[in-house]
Amino acid sequence: MIENQTTEKTYIGEIAGGVQITMFKQAKLISGGNDTLNDTINERQALILKIINSKHGITLPKIASQVDVSIATVKRDIDFLKEKNIIKRIGSRKSGYWQINTKTQ
Repeated sequence: MIENQTTEKTYIGEIAGGVQITMFKQAKLISGGNDTLNDTINERQALILKIINSKHGITLPKIASQVDVSIATVKRDIDFLKEKNIIKRIGSRKSGYWQINTKTQ
């Protein structure tokens, strides 16, 4: 079983004669003992999920660098995780972010 605990933070700052508002929403996954998700994905894919969970807006090249594999390998793993409905991309490639689904089918 995977549970989701969400933390929300808002920062307001003044920049160049204007105001900048930055909002963060971070989900923390908590998994139980006999989790079907752990039976579905390999260690590298689990590491990719951990990285995405720590920074939802991370890019494929940065994930590849942190996991120490090629971008093509990360793309295959991301495609697999999307196919299994474990993650999905929200928004565009440039300004979007990854969402981890806490309830998989």
